[in-house]
Amino acid sequence: MIQIECKINENGEEVTGYLVIDSTIDNSSAGGVRMSMDITIEELSLLARNMTLKYGFLGIPQGGAKGGIIYDPEASPEKRRLALSLFGKGVAPFLKNRMFIPGSDIGTDSDDIQWMIEASGRGKSKRTLPSGRSSYYTGLTVFVSAERAAKHLGIEMKGATVAIEGFGRVGSEAARFFAEKGAKVVAVSTSKGAIYNENGLDVSCLIGELAAKGSTFVSDYKEADRIPKAQLLTLDVDILSPCAKYHSINGTNMYEIKSKIISAGANVPVDNDAIEILHSRPILYLPDFVTNCGGVLGTYIEIAGLPLNRVSSLIPGLIGSKIDEIILNAKERGIPPITYAKEIAMERFHHLKGSAEGKGLFGIALRPSIIRAVRNFIPPFILGKMAKIYIQRYLDRQL
Repeated sequence: MIQIECKINENGEEVTGYLVIDSTIDNSSAGGVRMSMDITIEELSLLARNMTLKYGFLGIPQGGAKGGIIYDPEASPEKRRLALSLFGKGVAPFLKNRMFIPGSDIGTDSDDIQWMIEASGRGKSKRTLPSGRSSYYTGLTVFVSAERAAKHLGIEMKGATVAIEGFGRVGSEAARFFAEKGAKVVAVSTSKGAIYNENGLDVSCLIGELAAKGSTFVSDYKEADRIPKAQLLTLDVDILSPCAKYHSINGTNMYEIKSKIISAGANVPVDNDAIEILHSRPILYLPDFVTNCGGVLGTYIEIAGLPLNRVSSLIPGLIGSKIDEIILNAKERGIPPITYAKEIAMERFHHLKGSAEGKGLFGIALRPSIIRAVRNFIPPFILGKMAKIYIQRYLDRQL
């Protein structure tokens, strides 16, 4: 594991940021860059490991990493760009040699990441995903995972109650999928507070309010009661979807959680102690690096060449069946689903690393550097078909 702290000062403005590289394949890693005032290197280390697990589970030959900038994500565009530029310069060696390939995360979007990359001197990416698509795909896998888990517990999605911590890009997309299937989203939160209505919230209206007012919309939304943010996590609902920060479910509230299913959009929302307690109660906590893998999976396939509608139709089948297998196999062994999924993900990652860094023709073809090079020359529709076949076959391997 590589941990880097950089403090860059320019024209009186100092920015502190961190980069953690948990693993590499062919000297390459990837992960999001988040912007927040309370980022720690310990947090990023956990999140970087989660990226390793995510890539390993999906069979994508890529190491896991995570970056973070200690800065106010709601600062003015000019100040945000300065902070992004300074961080980009601070980690420029890792960006230029593509040892770290960044993506958007909490507090950043795809335009921010492009700005940061250009500030490092690396130049523009040739193929990028339109802003918002990653969040859309992540919200889709959050919903699909919860829907499959609900079937195992005999819960009908129509009328099921849902609470969403973190009504941002991912949380709002997940909420939309839940609402479209007839579930009742009764509570949502942002950094500015939480709202609750036992009869259900108007998700379309909330999404509009979020777009118009940002995270402050919860302060003056009329059709709901204000509740403490911490209370949202302990509501008596069928499905809890943490889509905010890591370790929001921990030793202080793990005995108060009342939901039957936890399907997360956030990375590492439950700490290790709480995982065991939730399993013993029992509350079905699905592995977060699977429930929120849609951003990585969808981006991988779409950049290769498949259109949005085809990727959206593929994801439910790809991930839904894996959730079934994880639940059943973990139940048979009497262990938490995330414990089982971690074992599988790391086994797959080490297999991928060995194959991709091998000297044979297959190993060369799997190397991230080779994949990045050839995708700029192969027609997108051919790449899309190749990506679909590869992911389908990889995930269809027996768990």
